Amino acid sequence: MHEALRACTGELVGHGGHAMAAGVKVRPSRIDAFRERFVAFAASHFPAGPPAPRLTLDAEVPLSAVTFGMLKDIAKLEPYGVDNPRPKFLAAGLTVDGTPRRMGTGERHLSFRVSQGGTAMRAVAWGMGDRLDELMSAGGACCLAFSPKINEWNGNRTVEIEVTDLAPGANPELG
Repeated sequence: MHEALRACTGELVGHGGHAMAAGVKVRPSRIDAFRERFVAFAASHFPAGPPAPRLTLDAEVPLSAVTFGMLKDIAKLEPYGVDNPRPKFLAAGLTVDGTPRRMGTGERHLSFRVSQGGTAMRAVAWGMGDRLDELMSAGGACCLAFSPKINEWNGNRTVEIEVTDLAPGANPELG
């Protein structure tokens, strides 16, 4: 990112940041020139277009392994941050139980239950309300990339999964 900003220095009043974030100061009269220069820099470094997003998973786990004990062990890996991301797991061969529901302002999020063998649990997919049809497109069979969480509500503690990504069907496409 900093290399791109250095290439645009002539259009900026100033810039700064770190490896994961950047800030710029630009005069309103130079916004269009900055945009053109920044886009040209990106196009020259990615001639085939932006690279495909990649999701790195730590392990495939069955739902039956997602327990309070697992969360206690994972907590030993904290604190999480840029150089130590929260662990992400894959659960394949899941079935959506019942009807998922959209929730939140603008119905932007999904809440649903999944099961695998004799284990069932709640899944929450923040910002994925628009993916409901995709989730159900294989008759409710799905795979989820997720981080396990403890949900505390009304004095009850339950283990649930916070969905990072989803794929319809029993088996994921891994690349």
